[in-house]
Amino acid sequence: MKKRLLLALTAFLLACTLVNAETLEERVDRLEKELRETKEELQKQIAEKQIPAPAPVVITNPTSSLASLTDGFEFHGYGRAGLLINQNGDKGSAFKVQDEGFAQKYRLGNEDDTYAELELVKKFDVNGAKGSVHYMFSTKSGSGDEYKTWTSGSSTNPGSENDSFKTRQFYVDITPNDGATYWAGKRYYAREDIHINDYYIRNYSGTGAGIQNIKLGSGAADVALIANDPSDHPEYTLHSRYSVGPWAFELAGHTMKSDSTDKDITEWGAQGSVSYSLPGFYGLKDKGSSKIVLQGGKGLGSGSGLGSATAWGDTRKDAYSVNLVTYGQANLSDRWQIMPELGYRYDKNFGGEKDREQQWVTAGMRLVNPITQHFAMQYETGLDYVKVNKKSENYNSGLFKLTVAPTLKLDTENFWGRPEIRAFVTYGHGFGDKKFIRVDSDGKEHNKGVQFGVQTEVWF
Repeated sequence: MKKRLLLALTAFLLACTLVNAETLEERVDRLEKELRETKEELQKQIAEKQIPAPAPVVITNPTSSLASLTDGFEFHGYGRAGLLINQNGDKGSAFKVQDEGFAQKYRLGNEDDTYAELELVKKFDVNGAKGSVHYMFSTKSGSGDEYKTWTSGSSTNPGSENDSFKTRQFYVDITPNDGATYWAGKRYYAREDIHINDYYIRNYSGTGAGIQNIKLGSGAADVALIANDPSDHPEYTLHSRYSVGPWAFELAGHTMKSDSTDKDITEWGAQGSVSYSLPGFYGLKDKGSSKIVLQGGKGLGSGSGLGSATAWGDTRKDAYSVNLVTYGQANLSDRWQIMPELGYRYDKNFGGEKDREQQWVTAGMRLVNPITQHFAMQYETGLDYVKVNKKSENYNSGLFKLTVAPTLKLDTENFWGRPEIRAFVTYGHGFGDKKFIRVDSDGKEHNKGVQFGVQTEVWF
């Protein structure tokens, strides 16, 4: 009985399926017929111009949409990183003069850090008036963690290492139709760097506001109020600069509150400078550039405050500094490029110490010899000598260094062209009372040595 019922049910379901299948096929045929009729009617109407034909979509510039999104944006950067190994096979450290507060060193084949800056810029142009927004951040790895690949700390203890991440710049500038540029925010300002030893003879960076390119006679003037915080209290600097032809004149006044009870410690300072850009490279008018700069400052404008908006530590009222430097750069021929530097500096009552005198002499030169379009040999020699006289001690310290660096770059004809990848060998020799120029990981001091490695440097 159950078997008969099962057979009957199966036959019924099969019959229903056949009926549904036939009905579905008929419905598909009907829809196809209606679609053909609609298409024929549409083509007829188009032919009789009763309705417009749809226009074809043609992309003439596939990047135009992207360009509209990125219009006015710029991306800039600077970076360096490398491997520095001493003659014992240990991690190397930069050769430099052993004197407190002395930071300059001739750079080629003599840097032991990783440093990078990245900047985003958005530019505006409205009816001829221009403006821009700048944001820059930097990161730096210090001694002890230079070869690690994580960005901050260790894999087991994030944040324990020396990596630093800082906002270097965030400011806005606006240039109305009068030609002057108005700015406000935190920024690099009035900087002048001698590249081969990274010596900023001028660097008034800080947070503030100012006006640049004010037409005045046959020249142009800049003025700015800048704040910096080298200690518990901010330092305020009123800075001005006037440029006319090859001449530039600079004046700055400083004030910073002090908690010192010493009546000889000042809360004020001033400084000035004059610079002259020679025609061409020291008289070779058709080659390169060269400049002579003379600076002088008193109080907060002396010592570390000379040429900057930052005076570190307590400064005496009777402290003063004088600096004279000349440098230039030129392509002397198709095969030789040169950048020399020569400078002398004198500081009196330096670092808050009465009767402390300090003198610094520096002389250096970088030569580049292009071999092919992409390969060059670089040579750099540098001499630094510091003499200090103070109540507790008198001493001198000197350093001579020489570097040879085979270099790969995109265009060897351009001295300033980057990126570069360079291998190097550097010899350093210290002399004087404090003549050690490097310290091993075990604390042993050395007055001479050889280091080698590889470094990359880029800016754009």
